[in-house]
Amino acid sequence: IVNLFATLDDFSLSNAEDEDKENMKVILAEAKKCDTLVYAPGVGKAKNQAFQSRSEQVLAQLKPYEKKMKCISNEDGSIRLRHPLTPSVRTWYLNDVTIAEAMQVIVDAAQPPKPVGRPKKSE
Repeated sequence: IVNLFATLDDFSLSNAEDEDKENMKVILAEAKKCDTLVYAPGVGKAKNQAFQSRSEQVLAQLKPYEKKMKCISNEDGSIRLRHPLTPSVRTWYLNDVTIAEAMQVIVDAAQPPKPVGRPKKSE
């Protein structure tokens, strides 16, 4: 188990490192050793720029290990890329995940939210 950030005491990520070379070395060493690599960033902090930047860095480095990447999902796989403590996935199911799919969380978070409900009729 490794973290995207070595900064564990900064829950807001406001002072989180943009790049932590030592943490990246540990992530890559563990990715090389493991049989299954579970990428479980969650989406709660997806709009945070530090999270987006760090996720991009880590995912770019994990490209050689993509074939062994999995994500945590619900039973039917409709809820994916969740953190292990997310209530929506009380029982974990592991599904294959690609770097492109994991990167999409970052791209989607950067987009403005979609309007909710029906559009108003113009008069």
